[in-house]
Amino acid sequence: MFRLALRTLPLFAVIASIAVALGAYMNFSGVRNAYLELIQSRLGIIAEDIEKDILSAVNLGIPITEQVTLSGVLNRLAATDKSIVGIEVIGPDGATLFASDRPTGVTPPKTYDLRRSILNDFGASIGSVVVRYDSNVMARQIDQFADQVAKAAIPAGLCAMLLGGLAALFIIGRLHRRARDIAEGHGRDAIGEAERALAGLEERVAGDA
Repeated sequence: MFRLALRTLPLFAVIASIAVALGAYMNFSGVRNAYLELIQSRLGIIAEDIEKDILSAVNLGIPITEQVTLSGVLNRLAATDKSIVGIEVIGPDGATLFASDRPTGVTPPKTYDLRRSILNDFGASIGSVVVRYDSNVMARQIDQFADQVAKAAIPAGLCAMLLGGLAALFIIGRLHRRARDIAEGHGRDAIGEAERALAGLEERVAGDA
């Protein structure tokens, strides 16, 4: 029994740990995707507000290149979130027309950029808005999610391995006792019963004949 247990219990432990690890990964993946969607939605709202301001001025006959008040609008919206590195309005030729102020003496970090095209009433692109978000902030937040999931998954995994091992040991013990009872003759003689059933079947077949 102990040899069988030593061979079987590690398998149950591996299966339990894999199940817990898969559940933890699915949980982390769901939280991570929800967080990224939240960031995208927030940046999309900012870009949409800028687009509306630009199109309102265009409808009044002010070309996008002459909307000098945009710099103040970009600075105001960029200040709503300290993780926003900058906001730019790009012309149709790809040149930067307006941009929010950046802190002097600070190296721009790696950014996650959300771009939104600015379309006039005829569906033609007159430029685009680019909102740049600090990727390091996103990476740190995702790492925190991973740490939280790992801290919860490790105890759960150990508990699952322990319970799975105990369940396997219980099943193996019952099987071992059953096999021992049969070997000692305390259980039903399966072979004898099969022989008697076969003899009875032969007698019935002979009687029918």
